[in-house]
Amino acid sequence: MQLRCASCDQPIRSQNINPNQMIAKCGACHAVFRFSSEDLHDTKASKKKPSPRKRANKKKKAEDKARKLILPDKLQLKQDKDNLQIRWPWRDALAYFLFIFSILWNSVVWTMYPSFSTKSGPISFFPLIHVGLGIGLFYTAIVFFVNSSTVSVRDDRLQILYGPLPWLWYRNKTLATKDILQLSCEQQSGQENGTVVSYKLDAVLSTGTLFSLLTDLEEDHALFLKKTIEDHLNIEERAVRDEYEL
Repeated sequence: MQLRCASCDQPIRSQNINPNQMIAKCGACHAVFRFSSEDLHDTKASKKKPSPRKRANKKKKAEDKARKLILPDKLQLKQDKDNLQIRWPWRDALAYFLFIFSILWNSVVWTMYPSFSTKSGPISFFPLIHVGLGIGLFYTAIVFFVNSSTVSVRDDRLQILYGPLPWLWYRNKTLATKDILQLSCEQQSGQENGTVVSYKLDAVLSTGTLFSLLTDLEEDHALFLKKTIEDHLNIEERAVRDEYEL
């Protein structure tokens, strides 16, 4: 069985195919696309060449499909000639867990707090630690419920924005698009049971340095962001050292 590129119809090498995510990258034209079992071709059957008309129709369909990347789940895309905005919410199963856990934690703490507040000495400060933890857990849950990440390209600037609530570990970033030579997608963390956990997206600047744009990304999100931003800025695909490939 063989997989062919949806853009240029070239065969895809096995090292450029991710069967778990059903994503592939063409080594010839660098197109990134999703595939299904129906896209796999029998190599024996493929020896029979289709008619020129059939090949032309197939190429046209592939080109139409390649013009627009498949939008991964959770990502919201707004794009016109001059502006690009990609947004995704933080809300997931962890947010619901933190919210429920923080409610239970605070209920127990505030129920027991009166019995400790009447005592004197160091023990009277003991429940304050749990009260602080409860407030922190509740705020974290709310942050994951309402916050989102936004990549915005407009007015010759690329911005990474987080909000609406402030979060200590993520800060807004602004970069002039004229300083960007290339984007690089790399594995951020190690492997767990043979599966890479997360990825990061960096910008290769004209000075030769790397500027960290985004971290803790899912695989299809990182590749989609890289390809979409590069296409919007008309950045030619080039090989980057240590860059992640499918």
